[in-house]
Amino acid sequence: MKTKLLNAVWLAFVCLLAACSGKSDYVRVIPKEASVVTIVDLQQLVEKSGITANDGKILMTEIQRSVGNEISNEAGALLDEIVQNPSQCGLDLKEKVYLFALPKMKCMGVLAAMDNEGKVKEFINKLASEQLCQQVMVGEGYSSAIIADKTVVVYDASAFLLVSGAEEQTEELTQQAVKWLESSQEQSYIGTEEFAKLATTKGDVAVAVSLACIPKKQLNLMDFKFPKNVNLEDVSTIVTLYFEKGELRLDVENIYRNEELKEVMEIQEKIYSGELEGKFSHRFPSNIWAYLSLPIEGKAALQMLKENEEIRDELKIDSWPLEVETIINSIEGELSLGLAGAGRVPQFGLFAEVTNEDALAAMNRYKTLLGMLQIDYGIKDGVFYLSNLPEKLDSNLEDSSWSRELKGKNGYLVINFKQINETIKSLGLIDKHAEKSDRIVQYLDEFRFYHVGFSEAHFILTTSDKKSNVLKQVMKAMRENQE
Repeated sequence: MKTKLLNAVWLAFVCLLAACSGKSDYVRVIPKEASVVTIVDLQQLVEKSGITANDGKILMTEIQRSVGNEISNEAGALLDEIVQNPSQCGLDLKEKVYLFALPKMKCMGVLAAMDNEGKVKEFINKLASEQLCQQVMVGEGYSSAIIADKTVVVYDASAFLLVSGAEEQTEELTQQAVKWLESSQEQSYIGTEEFAKLATTKGDVAVAVSLACIPKKQLNLMDFKFPKNVNLEDVSTIVTLYFEKGELRLDVENIYRNEELKEVMEIQEKIYSGELEGKFSHRFPSNIWAYLSLPIEGKAALQMLKENEEIRDELKIDSWPLEVETIINSIEGELSLGLAGAGRVPQFGLFAEVTNEDALAAMNRYKTLLGMLQIDYGIKDGVFYLSNLPEKLDSNLEDSSWSRELKGKNGYLVINFKQINETIKSLGLIDKHAEKSDRIVQYLDEFRFYHVGFSEAHFILTTSDKKSNVLKQVMKAMRENQE
């Protein structure tokens, strides 16, 4: 009971206290060895979401429903107080909130700027009166409280730190948290290259992740190999999330500090050398379901896949028909693949620049079968094609809103939710499937992904409502769920 109720309290903190300054000294508390650091601009999120006091009540209803009958009337009243009077909790959540984790996730923390020590103490002691934690203890230059087993709060005049550990005992955890509280800037995460990028981001949420925190098996599934002497702490990824009108955008940037690894990345990048020109956009209809385009050197890509044991086993490459390898080896240049639905038989097309006619010889084995399926294939002007799309189209992807965005990229993917939904309804498929797609398309329009080299990638999810911020749309969905 206590754990679930405590989680509800902290959830209310994170979601709603921003309604409650140029402070920065508190940030030095983040330990230099942190492998994951997240910045959340609560003030900006609340402004974009348009959360009102009534929305707070709606969210509280959802929280209380999640803990069921385990919540007392007194505790419920306390949660309402957090929502209605966030400034009374003593934290300055107009400043950014930081979440961090140490390597292997052995310890995690939440850091916020302090506004009023007295109010923080009063609030924690109120939690203690509900038997949700222990009373505040005053130390030399700091105060602390045990929230639960292996979870403590430590704070001073500038910083509020909540720490939870997986291994340390509560007393050891408190001592460690106090050391962080007393850290100098030289001992802090703020001197790192990752923090320099996080600090300048304009995003609503930003995350820096060191590969040191990722399990080895997941690393091996990546499409490149690390040199043996590379320290995983030399590789980090910065992820930035933006909530905008009609779209949710996620930007990814990789940081490589090891020169040998940079050389490896440059070699691997040659596999996707070249920039997209949209050479085959005119071959695909505008009512596309999904579309993928990338410049690729097939022989090098296949070799890379075979050299990675985990990928080779996962994709069962050794069991692939010889024809597949022959086709891939002949590709050099731009490749585009698309799927559309204009009837009960899906339409698809594959177009790729090739260096020879080996792919044609490989496909001749399936000539009779492909003919029965009305699928054309061949090579014309150095382009291999495998398609059942009509040659004459009323409109094509050159007319799409993203056709210009595609050009100059090293890879581009689109999934059109609205078009998929329209096809499902036009075909009169099972009602429950149509209902599910209706619920999705009510909010979602399309998903786009593109990358530039190995260091930069972008994910964009657009909504049907282009005029409202996506956070406002989330709140709208929650309100409708309450009605």
